[in-house]
Amino acid sequence: MSRADPFFMLGERRVTGASTWKPTRKAVLLISDVRQWNQFNERKVHMVLDLKQDVFQSVVARVRERGDSLHSMMRFPNSGIEGWFKVEIVAALGDKVTSVNNVGPDLTLEGGTSLEIKAATNFGKSWCVTKPLQKYGEPVLFLAGRANPAKLTRGKNDPFEIVGLEVVSDGANDWLLGMVKPRA
Repeated sequence: MSRADPFFMLGERRVTGASTWKPTRKAVLLISDVRQWNQFNERKVHMVLDLKQDVFQSVVARVRERGDSLHSMMRFPNSGIEGWFKVEIVAALGDKVTSVNNVGPDLTLEGGTSLEIKAATNFGKSWCVTKPLQKYGEPVLFLAGRANPAKLTRGKNDPFEIVGLEVVSDGANDWLLGMVKPRA
């Protein structure tokens, strides 16, 4: 170690015939912590997810696979079905999900991305998109039955941009599966 090393001052300098430097125990622990923190943040920078490719497309594929289960959800008109949707999202994204939250945005993904989830058997633009965006300022992934994509894309002054939008079928009903994020 040299005097140019930022951790040089954390050691003990002993002069016994020749100059030697020996780090204290606290210094060793601090150096280890800083190096681990730097490695974690370097990995974190490389884990930024592409919302459309890494998240939305995976969820679309999973929901299409689970059409039989989705069909059963239509028995509950005007009800939220977020629990079902959250389970399918976690299954679709696997290790990309770092936490499932009961307060605030529903999911946290690797790289620190948060997602709010909305799901219902009927579509309401305000409930599914606008209000969650205003409340959390995070991307919203939604699934809604009886939905017309034109209802979502109608407003030109909407405070969001569409990441992805697909109509998926359960064999009997069409569902609107979409992801929006706050307008940049």
